Amino acid sequence: MKFVNEGEFRVRQLFVDAYGCNMDLSDVDKIAAVAERGILSVGAQIRNRATEYFQPHGATIVYILAESHVIITTWPEYKYAAIDVLLCNLSMDPRRVSEEVIKLLSPSDINEQLIDRLIYTEGQNLESSQKMFEGAAE
Repeated sequence: MKFVNEGEFRVRQLFVDAYGCNMDLSDVDKIAAVAERGILSVGAQIRNRATEYFQPHGATIVYILAESHVIITTWPEYKYAAIDVLLCNLSMDPRRVSEEVIKLLSPSDINEQLIDRLIYTEGQNLESSQKMFEGAAE
């Protein structure tokens, strides 16, 4: 977490859409093992993991981290997977968490969206917060 101004901080969130995945998206244990390596590689701390299996196929793996979360959802019937990585420690790169998972999924195409989120407490002015955020990003 990086404080921009008193009562304001920013976090980084990565969304990945992986299309045309060439691995068995039902192999949740393999996906989870690679995701855990990615999470630990940035120094994040895993607090809990939950997996939900869907019928007839597909799954969602949720990691609760000391620094926020990682969620991976698979749709084997569409060869598609979605990855969401939210880290509140800006020294941790969410792309590093997703890199190995993306390699494992072996998609034919990906769409990545990295968002820096500015969070401010009640009473803060959004416009002034955005200006300070832009200055802190430089």
